[in-house]
Amino acid sequence: MSESINPTTSNEANGAAKESRAVLPTICRFLRAKTGYGTLEGGENPWLLLDTSTVVYWCLQTTASYGPDDGLAHSDICRERRGCFVPPRQADPEE
Repeated sequence: MSESINPTTSNEANGAAKESRAVLPTICRFLRAKTGYGTLEGGENPWLLLDTSTVVYWCLQTTASYGPDDGLAHSDICRERRGCFVPPRQADPEE
């Protein structure tokens, strides 16, 4: 037998996912990620931060899995409190 999906639960999960995307943390502009499903994150691609079990991170400054400070490249770590952090570029309001 197959189990049916409760639409209320599905909608609640979708709402929670939208909320989590709305309050994304500021992540270093040089951090990049790729999921096991081929989805790229970082740079011009939005940070989804939903599937962390298959994500591989790397830093564009070192082209490795660690940053210039020899610390691990990861979305939980590459934040404003880190010494090598560079904020994302802000969109030009005139565009």
